[in-house]
Amino acid sequence: MYKVLRSTKSAVRFSLKKSKKYLSENRYQESLILLWFSFGGADKRVSYSTGYTVSYADWDYQKQRVKTNKSRVINSHTVNNYLNKLETELMNTYSRYIDEERVITKELIRETLDIITGKIEPVEREEIVPVDFFKFSENYLNQKKDQIAQLSYTLYKGSLTKLKKYKRSRNVRVDFSSFDKPFLDDFRKFLEVHENLALNTISKHFKNLKMFVIEAKNQGLISNPPLKYFKVSTEETTAIYLNDSEIEKILKLDLSFNKRMELARDKFLMGCYTGQRVSDYNGITSENIIDINGLECFRIKQRKTKNIVDCPITLEIREIMSRYNNQPPPYLHDTDINENIKIVGRILGFNEVIKTEITKGGKLLKRNKLKWEMIETHTGRRSFCTNNYKKGMSSLYIMHFSGHKSEREFLKYIRDRGEDRTKHIVDQGYFNV
Repeated sequence: MYKVLRSTKSAVRFSLKKSKKYLSENRYQESLILLWFSFGGADKRVSYSTGYTVSYADWDYQKQRVKTNKSRVINSHTVNNYLNKLETELMNTYSRYIDEERVITKELIRETLDIITGKIEPVEREEIVPVDFFKFSENYLNQKKDQIAQLSYTLYKGSLTKLKKYKRSRNVRVDFSSFDKPFLDDFRKFLEVHENLALNTISKHFKNLKMFVIEAKNQGLISNPPLKYFKVSTEETTAIYLNDSEIEKILKLDLSFNKRMELARDKFLMGCYTGQRVSDYNGITSENIIDINGLECFRIKQRKTKNIVDCPITLEIREIMSRYNNQPPPYLHDTDINENIKIVGRILGFNEVIKTEITKGGKLLKRNKLKWEMIETHTGRRSFCTNNYKKGMSSLYIMHFSGHKSEREFLKYIRDRGEDRTKHIVDQGYFNV
């Protein structure tokens, strides 16, 4: 016996609009015949009126057609031929859409059925060019460009660049059907071995690519991507903070002999006293200064989160500004800040030995570093959060300034560990000691 093979990803069925239970009790009650088309998950299902009605007594539920024997319907063959036409032409057109890599939506299916049934005239379409995954992703990213921070935009672009590099290196095709477990496992191996990336960096690349895959799924370009395989475990990195005493030493250090180092020091301290990211505190000007009932603050719109934060201008910040005609210190590139603030830390003898661990290239690397070697622009933000937390300021208040949206993310910044954390908790009065 010969049979027609049907795709399990799509199916046509016909049913009566009214419930079978109701119609069985009212055998000659007429009910509309509906066409149901499924082309994916539960949210990818379309119902369409055939325009014909039939009773329970004249409908074959198993065959999903009007009964031809023992039926009161004179034109049963005509109706069934019409239903067959709808099913055949819809399935053929759907297969063509798949070959053309069209974005298939419920609206497109209804439009197709309107054309098949003659309700509307077919529209002349230009030749369909298959959608390329990279072009799709880049177009989508450009659409979101004004909604995300520049840094995030750059990181997303970087993830696409890594995927392109993988494609060239492995000489493989990357399209919407590529993202299965073997492909993602091999891509991860490529990032570990070939690119020698750290575990957390690999996790970010997978997270970024997941965004494009989810959007492709939403547009019907990928039916059921295995999103769970995009999750790569992360590890807590070894990061430092500077305590209040160390920050004060940096503030009081005379650097008038080297104006560029002095500026780098002052820019870094702006992060320590405001708790902002370098992308935000590096752009502060006099235009950011506002007055709130006699309290002068910097009003900052954070680039990453778009939050508006008012940071009090402290006495320490005023001391810094006094070196620049009572204006915030001018812009300095991140690289210059990082290079010079390390030198400042070395001058001040921040030589505490820090044991670091990081998984890189698929291997756990252990190394001892001096504290001054690890000072960077983000250390200022981390120091603000940790020092205020240790002073007893509530997480909610600190997050008001830092802009963290969840306490879980905020606590990653807190660097009092072990004995320091225990002492901090006891000092809150939770124990009778």
